[in-house]
Amino acid sequence: MIPTDRESNRWKLVDQILDELLDSSPSQRASILTDRCGADAGLRREVETLLAATEKAADFMEVSAIDSASQSLDLEATESLIGRRVGKYRLLKLIGGGGMGKVFLASRSDREFRKTVAVKLVNPFWNSEEMAQTFRRERQILAKLEHPNIARLLDGGTTKDKVSFLVMEYVEGVPITEYCKENCNNHE
Repeated sequence: MIPTDRESNRWKLVDQILDELLDSSPSQRASILTDRCGADAGLRREVETLLAATEKAADFMEVSAIDSASQSLDLEATESLIGRRVGKYRLLKLIGGGGMGKVFLASRSDREFRKTVAVKLVNPFWNSEEMAQTFRRERQILAKLEHPNIARLLDGGTTKDKVSFLVMEYVEGVPITEYCKENCNNHE
């Protein structure tokens, strides 16, 4: 499911507040939360949840491959990835997935600039040498594609635990399957 403009703007606000909190001392955080969230208890809860996950995560890449693989099997584990960093990006929200992996809405976390992206993490159970070669070929093909109707590949790599990832341009919209159901004539 692709976030609406309102949801996307909310995530940007959550991300901005979280950045402020991470750049501040712990003693300043309560007043920043009060100032930025006001009476919006839901916003404050979202920011506090991400802040706690970010602080607890320390470094996502420090998790062993076995632990990471076992966690990838259930939704609760997927939710635990929210707030973690992959490369230069912080995972914000699960936006899709399938048998090969999961796709997250993410934002640049090194403060060089702000950019919302889609990060695809390959399920660690697929991390054989053969799959790694297939994934590298996919990255190379995506890197060569330049068309206004194709999301661009921005980055990619492998985590310390050898989990492959792609960073793609984030494009708001509906899944192609949903679009086709709503807009394509069925020619049987």
